[in-house]
Amino acid sequence: MSEGSPVDVNVQVLQRQYRLRCLPEDVESLQRSARKLDQYMREMRESLSADVFSNEKLAIAVAINLIGNLAKLEDRVQEFELRADRLRNRILESAQEVSQG
Repeated sequence: MSEGSPVDVNVQVLQRQYRLRCLPEDVESLQRSARKLDQYMREMRESLSADVFSNEKLAIAVAINLIGNLAKLEDRVQEFELRADRLRNRILESAQEVSQG
């Protein structure tokens, strides 16, 4: 359940202010995310010598990089789920063997 109506939140990324809206219970998360994005964009700009990059191109490069990282994490989660299913099946099989024998 939401705690109220959306509120305006000011965040700063690469020395630019942005006004965003979110639910009151999401303000802290939004601010933390904006700080992480700012840090990530600064680091990427430095690593790419992105003085020649516009902020728009830098944002696209960061977004692609973050989506790539997300895809890798999703793959890992899927692997863990498969492993957990296999282990669960082995446990159930072992339990059945014990109860039968």
